Amino acid sequence: MSGESYPWQSQFTRVSSSVVALLLAAGSGIAQVDPGVDMIGIYLDEGATVHCADAPVGEQVTAFLCLTNSTALAGLAGWEAAIEVAGDLTVLDWNLRAEAVNVSVPPVFTVGLAECLPWSPAIVALDFTLDVIGPDRSELKVAPHPGHEVPPPCPLPLFAACGGAGEVQTLGFSGGADPLTCEPHVCAVINGECDVVGRSAPTWDTVKSMFR
Repeated sequence: MSGESYPWQSQFTRVSSSVVALLLAAGSGIAQVDPGVDMIGIYLDEGATVHCADAPVGEQVTAFLCLTNSTALAGLAGWEAAIEVAGDLTVLDWNLRAEAVNVSVPPVFTVGLAECLPWSPAIVALDFTLDVIGPDRSELKVAPHPGHEVPPPCPLPLFAACGGAGEVQTLGFSGGADPLTCEPHVCAVINGECDVVGRSAPTWDTVKSMFR
């Protein structure tokens, strides 16, 4: 990331391993797809517990982009990611939380916050409304910002915390990613088999151990 500037980049704080352990323990009762520290995913509830649903044609579904078990204990100052929607869905709107400004064009987000978004086990950074236009399986994914690559070996979504020195931190994909292609797995499914983490693919715990 050396030499790159981020329009939203403000403050970042690193926490000790004891705080990370505390976050893991606190999040152990939350049914997130991956309970690891500093994850990002799309869920169908604000508590980051629902990642699959059935909805008839014509119904509107609200999805939530959540940072789970974040080490940004002083609050979120900014974040960067992209959202991929595939299948019988149309996005009706994008709603950033708090006093946020996106300097990219949705579904790509480079977001800065005028005031810190408070910490919680599941920080909702964004919600968006989906119109179900057909009965077939639809999938939602989080992807890294297409303009910034974080070596090695895979680009990842990013965040900055309040109260720090202006550094950024990477986020893990809630549904995991393919360690060979770096392709993120599906985060949420509407009208289909609830196979958010592929049965034959490694979970994100396996992937992040390669480069964290």
